Amino acid sequence: MKIGVLLATFNGEKYLKEQLDSIFHQTKQVDEIVISDDGSSDNTICIINEYIKMSNSIPIKLVFNREKHGVIYNIENAFRHSSADFLFFCDQDDVWKASKVESFYKALEEFPDYKLYFSNATLTDEKLEPLGQGVWDVYFSYRKFTSEYCVLCGEELVKKLSFDGNIVTGMSAAVRREVLNEIFPLDPDVLHDEIAAFYCSVNGGLVAINEETAFYRQHTQNIVGLSGSAFVSNDKRRNSILGLIKYSDQNMAIVNSMYYKSKAFLSFDKLQKYPFLKSRYQFYKNKRDISQCNKIAALFRMIGLLFNGEYKRNEISYLKCFILDLAMVLFVGTKKRKKYFSEY
Repeated sequence: MKIGVLLATFNGEKYLKEQLDSIFHQTKQVDEIVISDDGSSDNTICIINEYIKMSNSIPIKLVFNREKHGVIYNIENAFRHSSADFLFFCDQDDVWKASKVESFYKALEEFPDYKLYFSNATLTDEKLEPLGQGVWDVYFSYRKFTSEYCVLCGEELVKKLSFDGNIVTGMSAAVRREVLNEIFPLDPDVLHDEIAAFYCSVNGGLVAINEETAFYRQHTQNIVGLSGSAFVSNDKRRNSILGLIKYSDQNMAIVNSMYYKSKAFLSFDKLQKYPFLKSRYQFYKNKRDISQCNKIAALFRMIGLLFNGEYKRNEISYLKCFILDLAMVLFVGTKKRKKYFSEY
């Protein structure tokens, strides 16, 4: 069986060497590394070319993601250029522990009838200092075992993935090639690891490896969120309205994501073993149809702000402020609104 790595890069010069070094220093070597770059403008390509020149043991293939951009398309592009039977997802900023590939291979040998295998990982800060928790302590409350391996399957798992979200972190997962053949191409609003996990859950199950096989680096400086506060003053009004537009755009992205995920989940259940998937898909389809217009999402948000008394924080009449915003939402397109307020 040929083992490969799918590594997606984009401006990853800061941590890329550490990741590549950790792959090369495995106790069991992989057979190929396919790197897809999404248009890096830093030294990422130079670093990759250095490793290509000095690598005698593991062939490295560098390909460029030129058509559609984003992490999903980048991973898919890497997969299309790979030839391995068993594939590891790989982020550019993490570090593998030396026994990671060997641990997965042992699980593969012990449980040969499954398609997706995933492990725990050590949460660290930017300098790879452990934070005292593993990924499963944060994201995997479903865990109910202490043995070396655990097979997860059945309706409980399907409901967990469908209703509560993903339990498989892509950087600590590996799949058989046929899984990616089935799930690609993906919609950009969904993540490859989540769809792969669900596909495997309705087609046999998952194998969890009770071991921290990698260091999962956390970037605290990348944590970005919209403020929950509304309009504070006239001086900040422009940014608040722009924030409102961003909120409605973000809301639509969430609705679209849930719609496409539920649609994919339903399509994987070919034997219709899980009837709740159909009703869940219909729920998000209706929600998407209702919310398809960005203006509607923004309008409901504004009405909520009005009833919560947030407009009263403005120096001018809150009713006039509300009417102005209402007109902008209802009668001006999203692009024009964004352009207007960015130049205001």
